[in-house]
Amino acid sequence: MSDAENTSDSDVAAKDKAWLASHGEMQSLINDFDWSQAPLGPPKNWSPTLKVMIRFLLCNRFPLLLWWGPQYVSIYNDAYRPVLGAKHPWALGKPVSECWSEIWHVLKPLIDTPFNGGPATWNDDIELEINRHGFLEETHFTIAYSPVPDGTAENGIGGVLATVTEITEKVIGKRRIVVLRDLASRSGDARSPDEACAIATETFKKHERDVPFALLYLVEPDRKRARLSGLAGLKPNHALCPAEVELALKDSSAGWHFGADLKPILVDDLGRRFPPSASKNHPNLPHTAAVLPLPAANARDAAGFLVVGINPRLKLDEHYHDFLHLMRAQIASAIANAQSYEDERKRSEALAEIDRAKTVFFSNVSHEFRTPITLMLGNIEDLLARSGERPDDHDRLLIAHRNSLRLLKLVNMLLEFSRIEAGRLQARFEPTNLATTTAELASAFRSAMEMAGLNLTVDTPPLPEPAYVDREMWEKIVLNLLSNALKFTLEGDVAVKLADDGDNFVLTVRDTGIGIPANEMPRLFERFHRVEGARGRSQEGSGIGLAFVQELVKLHDGTVWAESHLDEGTTISVTIPKGSRAPAQHRNGNGEDRSSTTVGAAPFVEEALRWLPDHPSSDAGLPEVDPAPHPPEKRNGGRRTLLVVDDNADMRDYLRRLLGAQYDLKIVGNGEDALAAVASKKPDLILTDIMMPGFDGIELLSRLRTDARTNTVPVIVLSARAGEESRIEGMQAGADDYLIKPFSARELLARIEAHLKMSQYRMEAAETLRASEERFRALVTASSDIVYRMGPDWHEMRFLQGKDFVADTDEPSDSWLETYIPPEDQTLMLARIGDAIDNKAAFEMEHRVIRRDGSLGWTHSRAIPMLDSNGDIAEWFGAAGDITDRKRAEETRQRLLSELSHRVKNMLASVQALAQHTLRSAKNPADFAASFSGRLQSMSRMHSLLTRTAWEGADLGDIIRDQLLWGTADERRVTTSGPPVRFDAQTATHMAMVLHELGTNAAKHGALSLSNGTVSIDWSVSGNALCLNWTEQGGPPMKTPLGPGFGTSLIEKVAAGGGGSAHLTTDTDGMRWEVRLPLEADVPPITEPDVEEPVSGGPAPDAPAASTRLKGKRILVVEDEALIAFEIAAILEEEDAEVAGPAATPGDALRLINEMALDAALLDANLRGQPVDAIAAALADKKVPFVFVSGYGREALPLGFADTALLAKPFNPRQLLEAAALLVAEPKSILRFRQ
Repeated sequence: MSDAENTSDSDVAAKDKAWLASHGEMQSLINDFDWSQAPLGPPKNWSPTLKVMIRFLLCNRFPLLLWWGPQYVSIYNDAYRPVLGAKHPWALGKPVSECWSEIWHVLKPLIDTPFNGGPATWNDDIELEINRHGFLEETHFTIAYSPVPDGTAENGIGGVLATVTEITEKVIGKRRIVVLRDLASRSGDARSPDEACAIATETFKKHERDVPFALLYLVEPDRKRARLSGLAGLKPNHALCPAEVELALKDSSAGWHFGADLKPILVDDLGRRFPPSASKNHPNLPHTAAVLPLPAANARDAAGFLVVGINPRLKLDEHYHDFLHLMRAQIASAIANAQSYEDERKRSEALAEIDRAKTVFFSNVSHEFRTPITLMLGNIEDLLARSGERPDDHDRLLIAHRNSLRLLKLVNMLLEFSRIEAGRLQARFEPTNLATTTAELASAFRSAMEMAGLNLTVDTPPLPEPAYVDREMWEKIVLNLLSNALKFTLEGDVAVKLADDGDNFVLTVRDTGIGIPANEMPRLFERFHRVEGARGRSQEGSGIGLAFVQELVKLHDGTVWAESHLDEGTTISVTIPKGSRAPAQHRNGNGEDRSSTTVGAAPFVEEALRWLPDHPSSDAGLPEVDPAPHPPEKRNGGRRTLLVVDDNADMRDYLRRLLGAQYDLKIVGNGEDALAAVASKKPDLILTDIMMPGFDGIELLSRLRTDARTNTVPVIVLSARAGEESRIEGMQAGADDYLIKPFSARELLARIEAHLKMSQYRMEAAETLRASEERFRALVTASSDIVYRMGPDWHEMRFLQGKDFVADTDEPSDSWLETYIPPEDQTLMLARIGDAIDNKAAFEMEHRVIRRDGSLGWTHSRAIPMLDSNGDIAEWFGAAGDITDRKRAEETRQRLLSELSHRVKNMLASVQALAQHTLRSAKNPADFAASFSGRLQSMSRMHSLLTRTAWEGADLGDIIRDQLLWGTADERRVTTSGPPVRFDAQTATHMAMVLHELGTNAAKHGALSLSNGTVSIDWSVSGNALCLNWTEQGGPPMKTPLGPGFGTSLIEKVAAGGGGSAHLTTDTDGMRWEVRLPLEADVPPITEPDVEEPVSGGPAPDAPAASTRLKGKRILVVEDEALIAFEIAAILEEEDAEVAGPAATPGDALRLINEMALDAALLDANLRGQPVDAIAAALADKKVPFVFVSGYGREALPLGFADTALLAKPFNPRQLLEAAALLVAEPKSILRFRQ
């Protein structure tokens, strides 16, 4: 017995387990597992490879899974247990299709590939939804599935080894970082809490997997409710997103519950809190959501709430909570920052509004001061101008006048400040000789300086270039600095110096005055700041002089600074950048008068003189007032009427005294009364204030200018609103002039008189123009011509009077071309117009127009350019006459000439063909003369018959009588019977030729050559065809002809050419012709003008003979004139060419083109009035070269074939053969022939 036989069962079992040398839970589970019940069977039957692989799994710390056998039975190690979750240890020994049934459709192809001998499969991030914790969970893995070779397996592969690394936390974490990054990247863009919410929800919409839905609510200021401010993942009006949510509701079992504290709330019963309809349209709606309060900036209250849906495919673990809290912090920060920005904006707006209100207040106060100042200055100047005042009264008036001017200076300065603060004051820079200007301003103070005992030094040498400054502002800068220097310099000198330091011009005003304490220097340029205790020549002052200078210098992009030492003096320096650095947008002024705040040097000097002791009173420099420097002109022997509108009673009284002696006045106090006064009597001029009760002066201007009765009445505005923008507003509203209070009485009187004169000139000019227009309109109305006016480039028609021929144009129109000119004529007309514009010459053209009723007419149009003073075209005046009747007469005449030419040519061609055929068949000259004469007489009689019917056609009976019964035959031997049949002219001609030939043959060789012979002609109409039988009896015995004669051939050709047929039958008793012809409606022939063009001038010297080139060539002949067709065919056949046809109708021609291979074609341009466009196109498609044969000109050729060669009728055989030879010369390259 061997050793194996002596081994006990226990030893065998021990050996079976000895290969499991590992330690751990999975070793115990594998040992204890009943493998006999599994597809693998008991371990003793396992292959060595399987045992080795299990030991390899158990010893490895990397997650490994072995699928063994065809059923892919699962065996895994301890490191793989977390992947299984709750499926461990149940999954051990289970087939993978059972263990991972939810993802088997994904895993199967990945496992089958290596198991069946394919390569290993691998994926660095495979997303799987697995159920390992009681719900479908989104997971991510890096996997590698490798085959395990086993020699005992049928296919050599025992199983598949799965190397697995779970990367779910890494992938989800990276996604969440992207969400937080996107939130942070745009949070700074928000300018309000609502905008912050909108930005956040827009971000959430891009990340539905991590934020299935999100709602953002902001708490209302009353803290009783929160309103919806952002929405992502749900549609508006969804049950889960109410527009408002009450805060701290007692019943928290339904809807959202927003608590009073900042503690997050997890809501896991959405299905119970909200109606079932909420999830009907959203099957994947999460069942859990987190309500996250968003702390406000004070961190005690909630600024809002973030409601976030929890992804049901992810575990709500610590990482998820961290993600929610980070989102909450990010959004809370964005809302807080946006709220801070909005609060700051509101504070800034409130401060700006306060500042605007202050500026408006100063502006309004300044404006309000102007009316009383006007009244004071006006009355004072009136009194000063009188010569009867007592001396003491005169001095009092001077004091009042000086102080009024001083008050005006202060008001102007306040007004300038208000403009600067409102940003409405802009410097108007212009090149200025700064040295001369500064010297002149300084010299105005010289007398005052000398009277004060001061030495004034002015050092302003010429500068190398002009300075770009606002002259009025520079005047105020210099005058204010000199005024301050005089006021605070009690002894010593004052020096004014202007220099060039390279980049700037520097003005320095130095004095030896009292100086400024060091502690006061920082506030020196503050508005309304005055140095306490400063010793000066006067304690008066507003404290705004230096602040005003600083603001004016800033408008020049300059700087101003001061250096001062107490009791030693002060130096103030002003720098102005040179022209190249001046603000470009303000460098050139617009020339606006700004006299409203410009008072000149006089008030400054006058005020300074009042600071000096014992200064004698003087009225020097006071304005002289002459209320009526020039007597006003009277109109029609009466005085002019003025309407005065002002709400200030004193101003109304002043204007009444000033103007009443010279004008008739109507004075009212508001705009409504002004309109009533205007309606009662139209004034010659209106004086109006701007600021009035009811509607203001601007509204009054608007209403006056929109009324046709008053839109030309001159209006002068008298206003205390002195700003440039006010002046512009008034002028834009329609004012003729704008006078600022206070104003000079002389200036007002001069302006009134000037505007009255201009108004009179305008009225006279308008009357002259009106009379001229009336005369012009009368001339236009009396004329029968169309009259029109066009813009310089004819783009716009300004006026047209159509005189019932074309539609009128009363308003400017840029669609006149489409209205009046047919589309096909527009290009030519625009070219003619362009030539006239380029040459500034008259436009003249006969062209078609669209008439008032929509039909087309003809007109002869002529327009001349009107040039302006520069020689450019200002507009065009034109007239047009109706020439439709003349054009129609010309067209009718041309049609008649064309038709006559066509008929003559066709007749000549027919005669030529008749002569050629007769000559060929004649036995001798006598025979030719007799035959040709008979045929000509037949043709002549037929033409006479057609002429009697105006070529409208002929009856068959008349044709028979005309051709057969002319006296040579016994009428009793010719019998006819049949219904009335009428032919068109062409068919009638063909039938006459047939009957003539039949009658001639019968008289020479047939029944009528014997005395007892008879001819019977009967016909019937069947459908749309004529069936005619010609029967001869009693004639000589019929002999079989050697070939068809000319008459027989002619009969057959004529019948076939008309689309019918002719058959001859003979017997011993006689003969019978059966002729069948289709009856067609008469179609008028084409009547285009006739222009003959030969095909060529003859063959080339070295060209081969036509007979050589035409031999064997198949040529289609399309011709409706039977004789001509017969002739063409005969000429071609004599040169051994094969003739297809002839075809006399479009249908026959198209059939032959489709059925036969053709080398060339001769095509008549008109087949009994029917167009040949389709035939020409078919030949072109088949690449068959062809030539037109026609008695019409080239204009009658089909569109698209106007350049094809034309053989004009009549032609001789040589011309026909040359044309045919050219066609077949190079059939592959020649499609159409040009002349």
